[in-house]
Amino acid sequence: MARQLEKSLNAILSKNKYNFKDQTKKDILHALVNFKELIRHDVDTFIDNSGQTKRLACLDGTIPVNYQDTTYNIPIRVWIQLNYPYQPPICYVRPTQNMSVKVSK
Repeated sequence: MARQLEKSLNAILSKNKYNFKDQTKKDILHALVNFKELIRHDVDTFIDNSGQTKRLACLDGTIPVNYQDTTYNIPIRVWIQLNYPYQPPICYVRPTQNMSVKVSK
């Protein structure tokens, strides 16, 4: 399984012209091992605030967040930028239909 995952990541990172493939692969593998609920890695089209599109590697799944003695599994998508680690990942919370999001005070 780990070998197949590495092979898949190598293909994704090479095809999409990541500048620091080894470090990016190492960090993605580390995230997938430490956050078991990050279940999907793939490439998708990212649209930035100016409307420009890029093909970026992304991770989907949930991460556990502890709040007031309760653990919530928050659905997220993490986009890995082409110049990672010199550009940070972009992370979005992806609420489900039955989740309510409250504005903090």
